[in-house]
Amino acid sequence: MPSQDHSLLLTSLTCSVAMNTTIAKYKLQSAFMGLAESQKRYLRSLGHQLKPVVTIGDGGLSESLLKEFSSTIDHHELIKVKVRSGDRDTRDRLISELCAKESSDLVARIGNVALIYRRNKSKPKIPVPVV
Repeated sequence: MPSQDHSLLLTSLTCSVAMNTTIAKYKLQSAFMGLAESQKRYLRSLGHQLKPVVTIGDGGLSESLLKEFSSTIDHHELIKVKVRSGDRDTRDRLISELCAKESSDLVARIGNVALIYRRNKSKPKIPVPVV
């Protein structure tokens, strides 16, 4: 019969494996399937108070804009991007291209403002709930 110390160790190992499995599940989900609706809802609630920090103008997705976007989203993880375009299709295309090029997730788009999330791999700041 195992002692109490062994039971505690076994419970601790089981919890550790479960946490690692959950973390691996989250990484797999975010890498291949995007964000779940519950995660988007949570991020939208955080992003409600934010102001746009990157503006896409007539120049479109220039190299300097992509560099600025990358450094900003690395620092904040969740940012708002304003797109100055009168055409809805052009706005959607620019936002889609930006998310694809920078491996980020579109959380929401209202009018000409998009809320975009990308987890910082080295120092995550926003604890996104696991589905």
